Amino acid sequence: MKLITRLPGILCALLLLTGAFPSGSEAAQSRDGQKKQAIIFLNTQQGKEHRLAREINRQLYYSRTLSRQLEVTLIDIAPDGPALSGAARYLRDTSGIWVAKYRPLSLPALFCQQGKSRRFYHLTTAEDIRKCL
Repeated sequence: MKLITRLPGILCALLLLTGAFPSGSEAAQSRDGQKKQAIIFLNTQQGKEHRLAREINRQLYYSRTLSRQLEVTLIDIAPDGPALSGAARYLRDTSGIWVAKYRPLSLPALFCQQGKSRRFYHLTTAEDIRKCL
């Protein structure tokens, strides 16, 4: 009987809590509603860049906070490089469409994008993706 009388209060508290803590998709958006993105160009045929891509995927997999705050896309320019899978979105740019759109100055390249704003960084470590936050 006591539970039934407390039920409206419990429901109110749950509704307040769900509004206070945004879901994963809402948390990945900044104050102005634009999602933060890290777009990474690499050549997985190069051993160092392949290890870098695996480390980025590992960091995203083990850090829920990072994966909620940042959408990461790995764009591989190697036509025959090893396939990757993981927490980051993986695309193979065999026709050069993505390279033509972003025009990275060197590889591996990191583009931090939020809305129409875009910044370029030379990617040296997997931790560099945090520059986009």
